[in-house]
Amino acid sequence: MDIVDSKGNIKFYNKKALSALLNKSTIKRNIKSYIQNKHTQLYNQPNDNSATDMYLLPHDFVIILDEIWNKDNVKKKKYLDIWYKISYNSKKHGKIIKWIKEESFDSKLND
Repeated sequence: MDIVDSKGNIKFYNKKALSALLNKSTIKRNIKSYIQNKHTQLYNQPNDNSATDMYLLPHDFVIILDEIWNKDNVKKKKYLDIWYKISYNSKKHGKIIKWIKEESFDSKLND
């Protein structure tokens, strides 16, 4: 995931490095990134059952507030389901705090 610092520099962080960054409370609210997926659904909670009718578009900037790594045992496969709590300033709705899935930052989904 590309993270934009306060000077506008962009640096790539993998999921584990981002997790470590989020655990540092002094910089937690300064972690900014942009959406790369074509259409990013917003959720009230970090689960598929809480989808809203709101979404983000590519290049929308968000502040990453928190993360959750859930284990998912679908068909007995173990993998991590990663969710990010984000803050987004909407022109229409003001400040929105919701959850998005990790693939929202994956540019490969745009292909």
